[in-house]
Parts: sequence; C-alpha cells; structure tokens
Amino acid sequence: MRIMRALLFCLLLGAAADSGAPPNAVIVTDFGDAGPGNCDSTCTLRDAIVVALASVPIKGVLFSAANGWPQTITLTQGQLSISNLSADSFVISGPGPANLAISAANTSRVFEVSAGSLHLSALTVRDGRVVGLNAAPGDTDTGENGDSVIGVTTGGCVRIGAGVTAEFDRIDVRYCAVVGGRGGNGGSGVPIFGLGDPGGSGGVGGQAAGGGIYNAGTLTLRRSSVTLSTSTGGAGGNGGPGGGGFVQGPGGKGGAGWLGTGGAVYVADGGMLLLQNSTLAAATATGGNGGGGGDGGLTGGNGGAGGDSFGVLLHAQGATGMAAVEFSTLAKGFAVPGQAGPGGLPNGGGASAGSVHGAAIWGGGNVVVLSSVVVGAVVAFPLCDLNVAAALGSVNIDGDSTCAGFSLHKTFAEVLRDVDPTITPLPAYMPVYHGSAIDAAAACTGIGGSEVFADDQRATSRPQGGACDLGAIEADYLFVDGFSG
Repeated sequence: MRIMRALLFCLLLGAAADSGAPPNAVIVTDFGDAGPGNCDSTCTLRDAIVVALASVPIKGVLFSAANGWPQTITLTQGQLSISNLSADSFVISGPGPANLAISAANTSRVFEVSAGSLHLSALTVRDGRVVGLNAAPGDTDTGENGDSVIGVTTGGCVRIGAGVTAEFDRIDVRYCAVVGGRGGNGGSGVPIFGLGDPGGSGGVGGQAAGGGIYNAGTLTLRRSSVTLSTSTGGAGGNGGPGGGGFVQGPGGKGGAGWLGTGGAVYVADGGMLLLQNSTLAAATATGGNGGGGGDGGLTGGNGGAGGDSFGVLLHAQGATGMAAVEFSTLAKGFAVPGQAGPGGLPNGGGASAGSVHGAAIWGGGNVVVLSSVVVGAVVAFPLCDLNVAAALGSVNIDGDSTCAGFSLHKTFAEVLRDVDPTITPLPAYMPVYHGSAIDAAAACTGIGGSEVFADDQRATSRPQGGACDLGAIEADYLFVDGFSG
C-alpha cells in the first residue's frame, strides 16, 4: 500500500506543474456557438479550439474583453471535443469564473478530452447533462426478456479519457448531471388457451459515473469546485405480464436498478486525481429504482432490486483508481439508494432497496487525505468506505469517524459555515470562527512535504494564524465580535 501511494503521489505531483497561456493565442471574440469555423472574421470558442489545435506549434485560447463581462457561451452544437495530438499542453485561459461561463443548457456534455494534455483555467463549466440509451424491450407475446444496458454513462459536464493529462485551475463546475439508461421491459408471455406462458424479465439498468467530472486520465483540480451535480443510476425494466389464456401466465421479474456513482467526481480504474485547495459539495448519487414485476393470473412477478449509491462526492474505482486529497473540503453529499420495484399482481414479491457506500468518498482504489475536512452528509450514511485513509502524520476532520486515521470528528456546524456568495464566486465553506479547523494543519505542505501551500482556494495567503487551517479555505477573520481574529 505504501509503495502504491508513493507512486501515485510522484505521478500526480509531476503532472501538476503550472501552465501559462502561450504566446500567439487564438482570441475568442464571439460568445455564441455558430461561427464560421476558421476565426477569419469572427471567432467562437468552438472555432478557436479547432484553429488552435491545428496550429504548429499549438496555440492557446484567450477571450476578448471588448464586449465586457460577464459572458455565457451556450453550446448549441453539442459538446466541445478536444484531441490534442501535439507534445505541448493545450491552454484555455478564461477571465475568471464570475466573468465567463460555458453552459451546455442541459442538452449535452460541455467538454470531452480524448487525447493529449489540457490546462483549463479561470472559468465556469455548467449545465451539462448526459443520458444513457435505454435498452430494448422484449417483444410482445413472446416472453422475451428485456435487454440490460451495456456500458456506463459518464461525465455530465466533463469527460477525461484514458492517457490524458489535465489540469483545472480556478474552475467552477456546477449543475451537471449524468443518468444511466433504463433496462428494457420484459415482453408479455405467449398466450395459450389454458395457462398462459410467463412474461419476460425486465433488463438491468445502466451505471452512471461522474455527475460533474469523469476522469480516466491524470487530473489535477486546483483552487476549483465541483458542486450541485448528480449521478443517477438507470432504472430496471418492468417484468412482462403473463400471457393470456384461460388463466393468465405468471408475471416476469422486474430488472434491477443500477449504480449511481461519483455525483461530483468519478476516478475510473487506472485514473489518478490530485485535489488541492478545492471544494466538492452539494452533490447527489442516486441508485436506480428496480423495475416492477409483471402481473400474472395466479402469480405476479417479483420486483427488481434497487441500485446502490457509491462515492457521492468522490469515487475512486477498482484496484487502480487513485486520488490524493490535500487542503480540500468535501461537504454535504446526498446519497439516495434506489427503491425496490413493486411486485406484480397478484402476490408478486418485493426486493431489497439499494445501499450506500460512501456518502462522501468511496475508495475502491486508494484515496489518501491530508489537511482536509469531510463532513455533512445530508442523510446519516457513513461518509467514507473502503480504502480511504489519512496521510501519515496529517490532521483531518470527518463527521462520523468512518475515515481511517482522521484525527478529529466533528459535525458540519462545528467546523464550517456557508460563505456569502458575494464574497467569492466559487461555492465554498468558511471554517467556523475558533473552530476545530483553525490552525490545525500539521504543516502547510502537501503529501511528502515537498510542495508548500502558500494560498487557499480564494488566493488568500496561508497561514493566517500560527498554522494553516484545514480544508479549502484559510480563515482571515478580522474584528469578529469586536476583536481581531
């Protein structure tokens, strides 16, 4: 385990070097999504990406301030696809999250990065929505089973492919959603003069992964937030009714609902995440509901089982999905297990509801946490599950003692308060005045001690007191209750 962690941190930290906008950048002058495609007369972001990636050497992308701020680019032609085949990092530099938003208007994903290296900074990514395809139903009067959904629906706002190296700095990802496809309904049974044949079983729903971000590559999230996003597993298909006859045949069984995983961020098997000075919060992971059993003459079909909710704020998948969390805040995850499908009439049995595995973090691979806060599950499910542990010698806070090696155990109200949105454009939580997070970090350095944290998510200097505060925000209280903090 220690060897695995050391390798993870070396790879992540080596990929986290700062990038700046290169010279001779392509300038976005049109904040629509229907440009000429070549940036000769006007230049949309979609145009700029195509032109910049085709340039030798590769160019970066900047945004013109001529029309003033704020601006919103609403995508009308689907997601922005980035395949960087050069050896250089592709840089897109925004004017700040409060000044520029890129919205998919709930009709597509915002960004898909399939190859190469990307540095994205200082903008908001929002309103992405990806819905999986529903599986085919069984044919009528055949008793055929409905098909189950194949594959996983991924990345409501951002999808980062295997082999990609990406760094997001001061990025606000919010209001994103991914929904798994629905299992196919079972076909009705073959009608027979006596007792009709059984109806077909419903198919299993599809997994949803990464409501805000799905990462199969190497991703650094620095001074950023992923909030208000959802991952919802696909529902199971309904069982088919029994075939007609003198007595209707038995109803088919409902299909199982499937997994809702990584409401904020999902790290795929083989992926790596470095989370620094960032906030994952107010996200939801919902298991799909089980399908209903089909009706029968003497026996109704059993309902399908509900799907599970995994890793609401952060999900690290499999044996090799890994994450390092440093000076970050994970709060207010909402885990919703899928409901069992009802039994068919008459007397169809029920099934079990889904379960919850990590109302904040699921460490299927390996998640190591340093100087961070993990609190505030909306419903009282365990915050951490499986391979989640504090970095050696670090101080961390969790809300229920389920995160291995964490030093302090406090409720949300004892640790954090909501930050007034007029103070910061990024969703964030301030440490409670004189609370347990204040000056509590063992050191102002990252895992291994080589990287110094000189500021926080808001660019406030660290430390403000005798030591650094835990979490994404360094408190700079002044004149609280009449006294300097």
